[in-house]
Amino acid sequence: MKTVYIIGSNGFLGKSLHKFFKNSKLQNIEIIKIKRNIGNKYRFPKKIKENSICINFASIIGKSCEENKNYSYKVNVDLNKEINQLNFKKIIFTSSASVYGYQDKICNERSSTKITNFYTETKLMAEEELLKRKENLILRLATCFGNQKTSPHLNIIDTLVQGVKKNKSIKIFNPNNFRPYIDINSFCRIMIMLIEENSIKGIYNLGLKEFNINKLQIIDNLKKIFFNLNYDIDYSNIDKRNYKLCYKKLYNFINIKKVNILKTFKNYYE
Repeated sequence: MKTVYIIGSNGFLGKSLHKFFKNSKLQNIEIIKIKRNIGNKYRFPKKIKENSICINFASIIGKSCEENKNYSYKVNVDLNKEINQLNFKKIIFTSSASVYGYQDKICNERSSTKITNFYTETKLMAEEELLKRKENLILRLATCFGNQKTSPHLNIIDTLVQGVKKNKSIKIFNPNNFRPYIDINSFCRIMIMLIEENSIKGIYNLGLKEFNINKLQIIDNLKKIFFNLNYDIDYSNIDKRNYKLCYKKLYNFINIKKVNILKTFKNYYE
């Protein structure tokens, strides 16, 4: 049996993966959630189980990262330094596709990275630290979506859906810029495959190739489900971040089925 420690189990990714584990009734994987103490520090067990894996979802993102850089550095960088010194056989770290910044070509793992804010800077620092151990796995993750409701940092897909439910117009900036996405159930299924496959290590892009899309494509598909989709496009706010991801390296190791954008949206939102 494999033991998997999860850091950041209260966030969207951590909660979803833990729920997916329980619903899948996997007999060969034991899950242990790493919790924080009253001082807001993660409490690691004195003895790490042999041959165990640590998945680190913990991260400070968005405006919070820019406005509180000292704390963000502690969580986004120092925490990874700490767990890299512990007796885990392997660490799986969710980095971000945003480290690619602005790119004209589809980005693979050898593409150049561009620091666009403090968040991407800390992600690259964490990657550098974790690459000191060759067993570790770094996932440059596409934006996850799928009935995310509680986070203050909602992705644009779930933001538009929540706008419909609340009868609220959503402002859309940079509608032609591309981003990579992945639905949360696909993410969880792939994570289980990555846990079970010991040979995958190093840096990998993680997402769905059909979901290299821009905001106008998102809107066009959601309008087929929600006829009252309410939005306002604003072209005045220029954001140079624009990128698509190549997943060939990951797809060589694990079998990921093709998906349909509209059908995927319907599975979550109809």
